Amino acid sequence: MQEIDTEVLVIGGGISGLMVAELLSSKKQVTIISKGNILNNNSILAQGGIASAFSHNDNWTNHFWDTVKAGDFHNNEELTKLFARKGPQSVCGGGYNHRYTLHSGVMIKDNHITSAGSITNAVNHFKHRLGHMVKIEVETKTEREVLEAIEAGVDIIMFDNCSPSEVKGYQALVPSHIITEASGGINLENLSLYRDTGVDFISLGCLTHSAPSLDISFRLREESNK
Repeated sequence: MQEIDTEVLVIGGGISGLMVAELLSSKKQVTIISKGNILNNNSILAQGGIASAFSHNDNWTNHFWDTVKAGDFHNNEELTKLFARKGPQSVCGGGYNHRYTLHSGVMIKDNHITSAGSITNAVNHFKHRLGHMVKIEVETKTEREVLEAIEAGVDIIMFDNCSPSEVKGYQALVPSHIITEASGGINLENLSLYRDTGVDFISLGCLTHSAPSLDISFRLREESNK
């Protein structure tokens, strides 16, 4: 077995571990023990993000302490406070999770409709199997689908991959007791075009699955013995 002499041993190759190693490397000989690959850590890419408080019953300090504890108190506290406190301001009007879990709400998409034969069949299938507290949302793309979803008695109608003018036209057909949502192909560049369509919610995939990853790298610097 190979033996390595070191002055400082850092367990874990996440951001906290790498920061400690970088700070000490100029004065001490530092060795990092990580998982099989140093890239397989909980901080790489989009993992380890700081959640923001949007609800009036929530508070940014809760998310701050959650983040600090998750980092075993090795975080830069001032930066963590800044991100947690300023996060909600970066989303105009606030923001909400679409669903926390798959079973917290039913999302009927095109494949479900095709499998069931129609929107009506798909909605009835779930209505007969769910409790009265679970909401049902249906994805629609045409006026015919919107009208069928209304007739089927859904709770939420999504206008999927529709232009702003189409969304505005479909919205005018929907009774006020049904929640509406625009989704698909909407990003920060065209978001303002959907602002006056009348929908209750606008979904942005760029905030979640399309969010750019943080480019993190860790490079060793060879030091001459001369």
